Amino acid sequence: MLMKNRILLFAFTLLWNVLVAQTNPVDSTVSVKIEKFNGTTYLGKIISDDGREILLETSNIGRIYIPKNEIKTMSSEKTHELNIPGKPAEYFAFNTRYAFTNNALPIKKGDHYASISWYGPEVHFAVSKGLSVGVMSTWLAVPVVLAIKYTLPSKNEKLHFSIGSLLGSSSYANNFKGFGGLQWGTVTYGNTINNLSFSLGYGYIKVGDMSSVAVPGTYVSPNYPMYNNEENPLRASPIFSFAGIVKVSKKASLFFDSMISISKQEKTFTAYEGGFDPQTGKESPFITKVTRENLWTSAFILMPGMRFKIKETQSFQVSLAGISVLDKNESSSFPFPLLHWYFKF
Repeated sequence: MLMKNRILLFAFTLLWNVLVAQTNPVDSTVSVKIEKFNGTTYLGKIISDDGREILLETSNIGRIYIPKNEIKTMSSEKTHELNIPGKPAEYFAFNTRYAFTNNALPIKKGDHYASISWYGPEVHFAVSKGLSVGVMSTWLAVPVVLAIKYTLPSKNEKLHFSIGSLLGSSSYANNFKGFGGLQWGTVTYGNTINNLSFSLGYGYIKVGDMSSVAVPGTYVSPNYPMYNNEENPLRASPIFSFAGIVKVSKKASLFFDSMISISKQEKTFTAYEGGFDPQTGKESPFITKVTRENLWTSAFILMPGMRFKIKETQSFQVSLAGISVLDKNESSSFPFPLLHWYFKF
């Protein structure tokens, strides 16, 4: 109960910070507006001034040297780094991702990026405006997953929509018999630095055919019958996700990610009783009993964490993730920490 309350408090704090950040931008800075005699105007920060020329860092063309004898006027202007009207928000360390899920913010053509974590690599290519195609896997190449995301056009600069798909294969494991997938839609409110997202999808997985067979002539106690597992049918369920991120300092962001699924599965059990009893020396015929049962299973993955901007093309993030699985027979929870290093190429 205490852990649940902490998670709710974390999510509420994140929601409040995002909403406040959208209406009351912070992190103000003083910029300089320079107008040259030829009519050209620049807006940016002064990096250095040696008396003869000024090194100005602008947001659109980068750093530029301006000789002082070419300057007509120079004035200071107070702007906001987080929300300047008509200007896209800062590209803050791979803004389309959380811990595992992503948001609906559009990706620019050519903004390719990759990720390395303790469990495996992934790479994503921005093939066109709003469309990215990537590959995700583990270091053992099991499974191999194709990731596709497309951002739908929106007239509201703070409201974004996207659709996506994950298509996976067990590759060489289990003789390529295993497969799975996840198709989803996402709505995101905010900008590239502070945003909230809600996703709804449908996932499915089939590991492959695995069963145990009773060997005729082997005694099986009536109290402890031998069961055949079901033939591993396709398992499917809806999946929900709530996620968000908020900038808390110049190089750090606080985020929360989650995945929740509730599924019903019909299991078939085949029990064999009988056979030769070495204690009595008697042999009884096998009796086959088939039972079917519907089981409800719930799975929760909660992933709070922090992201640290190393530079414009790299960032590192850590997530203290936890997984809980609940069903009729038992429940289990275990930690699943996530470490990611993102870099743009």
